[in-house]
Amino acid sequence: MHTEYSDKAIDVLTAARDLFIQKGFSATTTKEIAKAAGVNEVTVFRCFESKAKLFQAVHLHFYFEPDYSQFESFQAVDLQEYLLFVGRFFQKIFARNLNVILIELKERSMPETKTLIGEYLCNLYEKMFNKVSELKPCTPEEAKTLSFTFLCSLYGLFINLYIFNPFKTDLEFSACLDALAEAFTHGPGRAA
Repeated sequence: MHTEYSDKAIDVLTAARDLFIQKGFSATTTKEIAKAAGVNEVTVFRCFESKAKLFQAVHLHFYFEPDYSQFESFQAVDLQEYLLFVGRFFQKIFARNLNVILIELKERSMPETKTLIGEYLCNLYEKMFNKVSELKPCTPEEAKTLSFTFLCSLYGLFINLYIFNPFKTDLEFSACLDALAEAFTHGPGRAA
């Protein structure tokens, strides 16, 4: 549940988020945040007490909590359908939390930022490998390996398409996800 903030505090949170994404936590000053928010620097401290508490508030305010209960209710017919479900769920989590992820990638020295990406991936992995072993005849180790490599592939796809984009591709996430699920289900070379 998010804390209710005044309009001024929301302006400060938004300005801080934008500056933390652009410059990182360490390189951003409270004076810059106040100026970008259109408030006095004292207002920043009055609302959040310290830059570190402001950073935590930004993290919590802009964080989207995924609904993992969908994993219990979703009934996949086969492995490919399940991988598509996982991929769409992954994309939703990461897209909705893009601002927080950008801060996390920018500011690796803040312990508060090192939890979200790992938390998402670990939660998905834990929920995924048991279902994979139900849908595909394989050993538990093979189910864990497939789950792990699929999530790593999704992570790389997301980072490439939404953050760094070193390939400068115009491919859509959904088209890549379809090909990825096909390859993981039927093996390489059969993807469209």
